[in-house]
Order: sequence, then structure tokens, then C-alpha cells
Amino acid sequence: MQGKTERRAWKRYETEADIMYARYLENPYCYYGAQILNRCENGFYFESRYALQPGAYICFNKAIYASTSRRSKAYGLLPVAVKWCKEIAAENGKHYGMGVKYLDSTDPNWQNGSTGFAVGAGQSPAGSPSRAGDLQFFNGGMKWYDRIITDLEQAKEIALSRADDLATLNRFALAVSSTLDLQDILLAICKEMVKKFNARNTGIGLLDADKSKITLVAFYSASPDEKDATGLEIPLGGNASTHYVIETGQTIVVPDVQHNPITRSIHDVFTERGTHCVMIVPLLARGEVIGTIGLPTSDPDRIFSPVEVALAQTIAGQIASAISNAQLHAETQKAKELAERDLEAGRRLQTGFFPETLPVKPGWEIATHFEAARQVAGDFYDAFELPGGMIGLVLGDVCDKGVGAALIMALFRSIIRIFSGQMGLHGLPVVQDEPGVCIEVDSSVTNVAQINALKSVALTNDYIAKQHDRMNMFATLFFGVLDPANGLLAYINGGHEPPFIIGDSGLKQKLDTTGIALGFVPNTKFKIKQIRLEPGDILVAFTDGVLEALSPSGEMFTKDRLMPLLDEPATSASGLLERIRDELQAHVNDAKQADDITMVAVQRSIDS
Repeated sequence: MQGKTERRAWKRYETEADIMYARYLENPYCYYGAQILNRCENGFYFESRYALQPGAYICFNKAIYASTSRRSKAYGLLPVAVKWCKEIAAENGKHYGMGVKYLDSTDPNWQNGSTGFAVGAGQSPAGSPSRAGDLQFFNGGMKWYDRIITDLEQAKEIALSRADDLATLNRFALAVSSTLDLQDILLAICKEMVKKFNARNTGIGLLDADKSKITLVAFYSASPDEKDATGLEIPLGGNASTHYVIETGQTIVVPDVQHNPITRSIHDVFTERGTHCVMIVPLLARGEVIGTIGLPTSDPDRIFSPVEVALAQTIAGQIASAISNAQLHAETQKAKELAERDLEAGRRLQTGFFPETLPVKPGWEIATHFEAARQVAGDFYDAFELPGGMIGLVLGDVCDKGVGAALIMALFRSIIRIFSGQMGLHGLPVVQDEPGVCIEVDSSVTNVAQINALKSVALTNDYIAKQHDRMNMFATLFFGVLDPANGLLAYINGGHEPPFIIGDSGLKQKLDTTGIALGFVPNTKFKIKQIRLEPGDILVAFTDGVLEALSPSGEMFTKDRLMPLLDEPATSASGLLERIRDELQAHVNDAKQADDITMVAVQRSIDS
């Protein structure tokens, strides 16, 4: 700076650029800020509140060499050694001229320079005794036994300190493992940090998605009079200290935070709260910074030491993992709650597909029982009136469970109703004399209305097999059409569990399958058969969830338990279903229900 040529080499910045530097002779984590005014090939001219001595290593932010458009993402450390430093009088503060020697951060001399100090975490400047430093701090005039005593005392101090640190880490481990509730974890951590580091308070902030601000999600103060800072938003713009921590994942200690340029955007916050120094520790999860821990002091003379930084970083490693796990748990719970709400909505929707009321005919009783294994089910039943005074009785079981099965169930149920003639389109019947329907009618079946209604089974099969074949969904189905006037029941059993007819003396008849399950193959032929329900008879149909209901030991209910219940005389259809239900509940006990359970029973009264 003394020669004419050298002065011409200085470059004036169009705007004052913030720089960050660490005076490693004092504290490798302690960063100061300044405005760089000029620079040339081998020197800097900057304005700063903080003195800098020749011989020190400093660390600049590489961002000052980046273009303006890239500066915000260019955080990194540029190590230099101070060759000379001279204070220059100025009206608006102290200015310093400085000559530097650039250093390679991979150079061994940078890690252990000629000034005789190390910059690794937890170490102290040479010549300064520290509980985490080298014990070889000797006074040349001491006798050998005095040196041994001194070394032992220092060793004891180190051991006690490390024991205390281990106890601290154990308390933090217990705090973060005791619950998955994120707020409880964070508050417990804040309390422990205040206690351990004798900080005025502790705040934990999480980084938002676009990395523009930190929001305090937990806060604890040693003073009950200090205002809660939970919810405080700390912008990264104009806040080089926090931005540096986010970009590099390195801890920073910032002294004089009320005036330090690297905390410019939050000077008012620190001034209001009386903060003089703050340690900002990154929370790293899976290699990325997800937030920070801030520990401030109110003592203007106190600066967090490298030993304290090392401990805080160790604690932060435990905390970040716990926060990440708690966030994952919270997200999982939120997704689970959302899914449960959707399933509940699906359950209410599916319930609407079941008949609100059952047909009532003189001399007849219809009873049903339904238990879904999940919130939505694949089983379905229906009972509805048909043209000609007939009653349609449907019981089906879709091949799967859950939402997919529920959707197919709704489709089957709706198509059966439409094709059976229970409902028309624009007032016209859908099915009358359909020539292409693949059915075979037993010679005993002569009622045309029953035959036409049962054509819906073949039509439904063809529609599902042709239009929805890629879904690979099918359903077993029993569809009976009852003539209440004479007790004749025409039916098709498409691969379903055979229903039973029970008389006053027990089991009378089994209604075997007359075709395969619906939805497999188009143009499948189904046979219509017919039986007569005599006065007192009960028709009972059920899904395989009855036979396959599991006990706590994994044993199925099976027909061996069902058949004795059907052999006992029953006074009513509802009474028979209650008997079966009670035995099922006793068998299942507290075991998780494995499949949907559905039963339909129809009884003709004795005097009808």
C-alpha cells in the first residue's frame, strides 16, 4: 500500500461487500463480519469494528469472489495468513489495511501452521491450557514431582469434564428416545441445553422448504420473564451467519451480535433481548441441514469455547436424528389419519349401497348380519322388490378386501339391480327377452318374471369380464328370486358357499353352485334352479368369512362348528343369525377379524 503502482492495483467495490472471518488464534468457530472496501492481488482494505493482529490466520467467505448472481450459493472458506495489518483512521469507524498470504486448505501447514496452533474442533491456541488440549503445558522452573501433580490434576479435571459430558449426552439420549412427539422432544432438549451451557435461553428452528427462513419451533428461557420466541421467523437474507451454517453445515459462534455485520437483519431482535454472543449449531439429518440450535449469552464478555462447540455439535447429532424420526412419525401419522378419514368416507358411502330397509311381506321375515374386516368391505348383500311382486335376494363376495373390493362390490350391486329389472332407465325395463344371455333353465322353473330377473347374473358376468377384465376382479354370488305367494325360490349360485334350507327338524337341503364366479370368462353359462320354502323353513346364506373366522390361536371356525348350529331348530330368521353370531364372537374372541362376515336369512312363517 506504500508504492504508487500498488495503489493503482486496488479495486474498489461498487457496493460494500460483507465478509466473514475467523481469528483462529482466539477461537476457530468465532466469526466476525466486516465490509470489504477494496482489494488487490495481495491485500485487502476493509472496515471493521474488530481488531486483527498480524500473524493470525483468518478465513474469508469465498462468496466475495463470486459473481453477484452466484454469491448467495458460494459460501465456503478461503484461508489466508495475515502478513501485516494497519489501522487507518476513518470518520465512520475503524478501517484496516492488510496484506495476506493465500493458503491451501488442504495444505498441512494450514492445519498445523507455523504459529504453533491447531484449528481442529475441541483444541485450543498454543500456550493456552485447556481441559481438552495437550497436557504438555510445563513451567520450566517446576520440579519434576510438581509437574506430575499438575498433570494429574489436569487429568482429573479432564476426566471429570468428560464424565459430565457423557452424563449430559445420556440425558439427551433419554430425552429424545422417550417419545415420538416432536414438540415434547424439542422442549426437553431446549431445557437441557440451557442448563448445560449456562445459556440465557435456547431456541430450535427448522428450515422452511425454500430455504429462505428459519422458524423457531421450540424455545425455553432460564428467565420466566423472557418473552417466548416460539414462532419467530429468522430470515436468511442479510443474515450471513445462519446462511453460512445452512450452506456449510458448520457451527458458528458470533460475538457482538447486536452490531456484527453477519447478523445484520436481526440486530433489532438481539438488541431487544439483550443478546451479546450466540452459538448457532446445525441440525444435520441424512447429510442435509434441517434446522439450527441457537444458544445466546447475555454476558458481553463471554464467547463460547471450542470445547463447548464440540459438545454442542455432538448433542445436535443426536437431536437431528430424533427430529427426523419424529417428523417422519408425524408425517406417517398425518398420512394415516388422512387415509383413515378417506376410508371412513368410503365406509359411509358403501353403507349407502346396503338397503336401508328390507322388504316386508306378510308371512315372511328377512334378516341380515354384516361385519366388515376393514372400514370398507368386499362382501355385499341386497334385498329388493321386483316386478310381479317378487323379492330379489343377493349375497356376494368380491375376491379381495379393502377399497378396490368395495368399488367392485358397488359395481356388482348396481348392475345386478339394473339388469334384474329392479330399476329401469328412463322408465323402460333394461331386460326383457334377451336372446344372447347364456342361461340354462331347469324344467321346474316356469315363472317368466323370475327367469328374466335371473338373466342379470349372466349379463353382469359378461359386462365385468369384457369391460373390466384388466382389473382381474371377480365375485362369487348367490341370487335368488322369491315368489312370496307360493314360496318358490328360483336361484343361481355363481361359485358361492352353498346356502342351506333348515326345517323344523333341522337341515333339509343344500343349494349347490350352478355356475362359476362372476367376472372370469364372458359368455359363461349359468343354470337356474328352483326350490320351495315350506311353512317354517329358513333359508340361510353366508360368505366364506363365517367359515374362515380365526380364533386367537389361528384355528378356523369351519363347517364343523357351523353345522350343529344349523341343525338346532330356530324360531326365527333373526334368532338363527344371532345364534351363529354369538358362536363366532366366542370363537374369534379378541383376535383380529381376518375377513368380512355377511349372513342373510329368510323364513316363511308356519301359518303362511
